[in-house]
Amino acid sequence: MAKEERPTRDFDSFMFGGRGPSKQAETEETSEQQEKDASSFDLFETTQTVMDTYKQLSPYVKDVIGFFKKK
Repeated sequence: MAKEERPTRDFDSFMFGGRGPSKQAETEETSEQQEKDASSFDLFETTQTVMDTYKQLSPYVKDVIGFFKKK
């Protein structure tokens, strides 16, 4: 009877899975991208989003206001 040899794993990889590539490089790239995104603000796109949201929700708001006015 031969025993099967199991690959040895440390506790962290057993409990939390194997580690992928280093995340430090990804973090640096992500933080640079976030700084760039935070410093830029597209007023036209934001205004367009607000107007689209208003057009979608205004009928519901009118119905709710009308409901409360009746009571």
